Parts: sequence; structure tokens; C-alpha cells
Amino acid sequence: MACINADGSLTPIAKKVLTALQSPGTAIEISERSGVPLYRVRSSFRELTQLGAMQVANETYQISDYGRQLLAS
Repeated sequence: MACINADGSLTPIAKKVLTALQSPGTAIEISERSGVPLYRVRSSFRELTQLGAMQVANETYQISDYGRQLLAS
């Protein structure tokens, strides 16, 4: 996964996206908050959702408890 390094830690992009997700928002809002291009945010969303680090409802994205744990480690 591009969001997780070989050692299991988050990549810098994943950290930026998860940090921005601490306040729920749309993909565009998360892109603006994180400074990560929208296409990278969307691909990160797919991976972070599969990982269980974030969730989506009605096109609003937010970090999950597991995502907070990943950020803290």
C-alpha cells in the first residue's frame, strides 16, 4: 500500500490526509487542508478506507479510531 511504509508506519502523505480528516470534510476540503493534490487524496482515501483508518458517509470523510491510533504511533 502506498499509504503504509514497509515497516508498517504511515507515509508522509497518509499522515497529512489523516491529520486533515480529524475534522470531517469532502475530498476537496481535505485536499485543501492537507496541501495534498486531489488525485492523491482520492487514492489515499481508497487505501485508508480498506485499512480501516477512515470512514465515509454521504461523501463526507472522517478519521476512524484506528486512524487516530495510527497517527499517534
